[in-house]
Order: sequence, then structure tokens, then C-alpha cells
Amino acid sequence: MIAEDKPTIAERYSRAIESSDLRVRETRGDVDVLIAAGWAEGLGTLLYRLQVEFDGVRADVRRGPLNQTERLLILSQLKTLPAAREALGHFAIQQATRQRFMQPDTVVLKLVGKVLDVFLDPLCHHCEGRGFTGGSHRGEKRVLCQPCGGSGHRRQHIGRTDQEHAFTASLLTAMDCKLAEVSAEMRRMMRTP
Repeated sequence: MIAEDKPTIAERYSRAIESSDLRVRETRGDVDVLIAAGWAEGLGTLLYRLQVEFDGVRADVRRGPLNQTERLLILSQLKTLPAAREALGHFAIQQATRQRFMQPDTVVLKLVGKVLDVFLDPLCHHCEGRGFTGGSHRGEKRVLCQPCGGSGHRRQHIGRTDQEHAFTASLLTAMDCKLAEVSAEMRRMMRTP
């Protein structure tokens, strides 16, 4: 087996939450992945679960860019969303205080909703993550996507002010770090006999 063919922890977790075979065996199986995720409890694990749930439901709804109705349909099916949103809200309020982002909690929580939306669906909806609109294959001129500035991502454009942009960027970075910590912890637990 080539190393690139080996499933990631996220892929193994995604498969494990759908598994009907949760028997404990001599070799590592789906139940071991779920146990490792349980031991790595916290905001990172909630975000991990939420991302896996979103990707699973999204695959059932549509492969390409989502419209507003499809996004709401997907969000309504995510069991982990309320707990993750609440935990992220508490975390964001603490981060706002630490970073001296002196806005009311209601403003911070509104930004949390936008950050979660971008976290789950990071590609620009206007250009479908390509960074440009049009294209020679359709006989159109390629034009740099204005909403994402050609990046293909929505991460840089959360909030209205520079202060909100900086705060939401730091929040997304912290979320990425928490996901990396969960993956590392799960990998470590999966190696431990």
C-alpha cells in the first residue's frame, strides 16, 4: 500500500461514525477511532465532528457550490451544530477579551456564525473557488473574482471592519490549530496499544 493511499484520521473518523460494525478486536477498527475521538474531547473534537457531518450531508445534497436553500437544508441536519456553535461562542468571547476586541458579545456571536459558515464551506461562492469568473472554455474572458480578490476563498472577507477581519482571521486560525491538535491526539491514541 502506498502511503498516499492510507486514509487520513478524518476519513477514518467519517467512516467510523457511519459504521455498523463496532466490535472490539485485536486489530484497530472503527470502534478504536471513536474511542480515540472520545478521549480527545473539547472544542476541537466538536469542530472535527461538525466538519465530518457537514461533508457527509453535503455529499448527499450536491457536489458543487451550494445555494442558500441547500446550505440551510444541510445545516438543519447537523446534530453537532448546536453544541459546536455554543462552545465556539464561549471560546470566541474569551478570545475577544484576550485580543482586546472590545465589541459586545452579540457582535462577537454574530461573527462566530459567519466564521462557522466559512469554516464549513470555505470556497468563494461567486467563482466556485477558482479565483476568477468566465473562462475560455465557454468563450468568455477570464475575470478576477471581485468578492474573493482572486483567492478562491472566503476566509479573508468575514466582517466589515479591519478589526473584525483581524479577529475572525485569528479565530479561524485558532480553529485550525484545534483541529490539528485533535488529529494529532487521535493519531497518538491510535498508535498506543
